[in-house]
Amino acid sequence: KKKKNKMAVIDKDSIIIDYTLTNTTDNKVVSTGATYSLQIGGSNMLPGFEAGIIGMNIDETKTITLTPENAWGVYDTNLRKHVPFFKHLIGSGDTSDYPVGSWLPNVTPPSKVIGVTGDTATIDCNNVLAGKNLSLEVTLKQIRVLPS
Repeated sequence: KKKKNKMAVIDKDSIIIDYTLTNTTDNKVVSTGATYSLQIGGSNMLPGFEAGIIGMNIDETKTITLTPENAWGVYDTNLRKHVPFFKHLIGSGDTSDYPVGSWLPNVTPPSKVIGVTGDTATIDCNNVLAGKNLSLEVTLKQIRVLPS
């Protein structure tokens, strides 16, 4: 017999978690969050993350392993672009404002300058975590069942 206070996460639940996301490819902690609120099935989370949360109980801690395919996707070399007239596209016209390694502001998707030759920049439009294996340690703090 299940205890009445035990309830497992199902699709459409609104939950609160504590988490630590680690890029295991490069062995770096990417982000942490305490009392982070989200809704399962809202299409705003990584598919592998949501699948790993389904079935968790309050106060349970779980490590979810995410491959590129169920996280931010594989690294796509087609998302590397050569941008001619780079100096004219940025506000100041001074490429030193955006050296190699910098992120371009107000660009969707977020794009990183990976090279500058003369007036042409090479930018990478891949998500910074594309092609990376990730580990997500999650503690479920609360489940709020929303009306259907």
